[in-house]
Amino acid sequence: MRWDYLYRYYNRYSNGGFKRMVNEGFSAENTFIPYTPTYTACGHSSIYTGSVPAINGIIGNDWYDPQLKRSVYCAEDTTVKTVGSDTRAGLMSPKIYLPQPLLMSFA
Repeated sequence: MRWDYLYRYYNRYSNGGFKRMVNEGFSAENTFIPYTPTYTACGHSSIYTGSVPAINGIIGNDWYDPQLKRSVYCAEDTTVKTVGSDTRAGLMSPKIYLPQPLLMSFA
């Protein structure tokens, strides 16, 4: 949703939803983070950190990990299992985005 909709439709919100967020929360209005390319991991990292790939280090959905000596996917996590499936498609989690593993991967 565009940030200006918070104000345009303010009268339509209930007290416990968006209206509460506007009154008690934080709104970064007119924020533009110029990141490219527009891959999922780059975009999410730029939005959540407020920095661009040149600063946060997330340059794509896949990158080469020198410790593993292979390419890794941004949400790859072989320590988890998919519920109800035996495929490799579910071997993913947000674990790599936690500060400690992310910092260790660039050490």
